[in-house]
Amino acid sequence: MLLGAATAFADTQLTFTVDMSVQIASGAFVPATDYVWAQGSFNGWGHVNLSPSAGDTNVYVGTVDDTTDANGSQMNYKFGDTQQNYEAPADYDNRVAVLPTTSGASLTLPYTYFDDAGPAITNMVTFQIDMSEQIYLGTWNPASDQVEIRGNFDS
Repeated sequence: MLLGAATAFADTQLTFTVDMSVQIASGAFVPATDYVWAQGSFNGWGHVNLSPSAGDTNVYVGTVDDTTDANGSQMNYKFGDTQQNYEAPADYDNRVAVLPTTSGASLTLPYTYFDDAGPAITNMVTFQIDMSEQIYLGTWNPASDQVEIRGNFDS
């Protein structure tokens, strides 16, 4: 006979992947002396050291069995290294993943750059806006008014 609420099992194989190439190129991470780790709710925020991958020694990987976070729940994590301690991703929040609902499942977390500091990407972007409705309503005059676009692309 089953008494009480069902227990939410906790068993997911997590694979972490972090690219350290930007830190290595800037001298902020020295592979011969420094190490990088994953930490999070899966292990009480302790360190799980990651190792260089066989295919690219700038990319560090590691797998751990999460028996703490319930299946189907949210797992929080960050990366750290011996020079910076904790990373500071673009939004300064923890990284988050939703775990599979099946006990014993595996989850490969998204490939990411340490501190979200990937290589610079340049793209040509064309912005256009249809102002005809505003002209019709008389709220915008093309002879005297301007349209501006702002964002992190131009500070």
